[in-house]
Amino acid sequence: MLNKLCILFTLLLVFSLSANATSVEQVEYQSGFQETTIMDDHRPLDIAIWYPTHQTEPREKIGDNIIFEGEYAVRNAKLAGKNHPVILISHGFGGSWRNQVWLASALSHQGYIVASPNHPGTTTKNMDRMVAQNMLERPNDIRRTLTYLLSDPTFSVAIDPLKIGVVGHSYGGLTAIELIGGRFSASLFEHACQTYPFLASCKVYHQQMQSLDKESDYFKLDKNMQDSRIQAAFIFDLGLARGFTKDSLANINIPTLVVSAGDFDKTLPAELESQYLIQNMPSSTTEYLSLDAATHFSFIGICKANATTILKEEEIDDSYICENDTNQRQAIHQLLVDKIISYLH
Repeated sequence: MLNKLCILFTLLLVFSLSANATSVEQVEYQSGFQETTIMDDHRPLDIAIWYPTHQTEPREKIGDNIIFEGEYAVRNAKLAGKNHPVILISHGFGGSWRNQVWLASALSHQGYIVASPNHPGTTTKNMDRMVAQNMLERPNDIRRTLTYLLSDPTFSVAIDPLKIGVVGHSYGGLTAIELIGGRFSASLFEHACQTYPFLASCKVYHQQMQSLDKESDYFKLDKNMQDSRIQAAFIFDLGLARGFTKDSLANINIPTLVVSAGDFDKTLPAELESQYLIQNMPSSTTEYLSLDAATHFSFIGICKANATTILKEEEIDDSYICENDTNQRQAIHQLLVDKIISYLH
């Protein structure tokens, strides 16, 4: 079996070379940024949109705080160009669109329109177990976000409708798989959790679904949530994979990149999560990338120099978010940006 670290080194070398070529030929845009809210009595949706622009001022740092580095963009800048690919991002449990500003910024510089909603009920400062229990609302959030872009007078005329992809990290990975045809079975996942009770995804799921009647509609999750407008998917170290039916995974027929992190967290083992997808999805359209140097949190922002110290001093020590991969997170991000571009360019 090939050593995973060797694979990572080789991939980083290959893609660093391709990135250098790309930077000369394709980097021609600045980042524009805007926030909007889709008003809906049922579920208002806050969305961040990054897009290519030629405006350079006034720049501000988006998503910057005492823990994470933000990215520069020109707020409400004029959209530049036509025929732009679209990437939709679904954040992880308890996260927000700010988790992937590194990705949104990098892709907007390359001519992509990137939109990421905050998922009500599972978003930072909006954690609500009752709201989160309807897991099918997450893929609906991404669907509504895409519909908004394709109907908005500014963005719709600048989008290439044949180049639309979805990115999902952690719980967002489940969201993305549902959008490309995976069907989640509550009974199947319950059975998996009896076998592997130590999985972090089982703990989150049971906390979210506690006290619900087993006959509740919330447990009837094996509906077809596929959105045919999406042509590629990128899954970053997902959880809850074992709830997807094997038949539904076998029928996914669009290009999909499944990325797993290393074994820093024993409750998120790649062999029981990401590799479950790989074992059941078509080999002809699915690629697996195992990154031993990555942690589960390598897929969120770059931590500032003193972030670990600050987190250790908090009431709840979350310093693990910024540990282990500190010196490699930027290289991991660049690798993933290049992979996404290679799929949709």
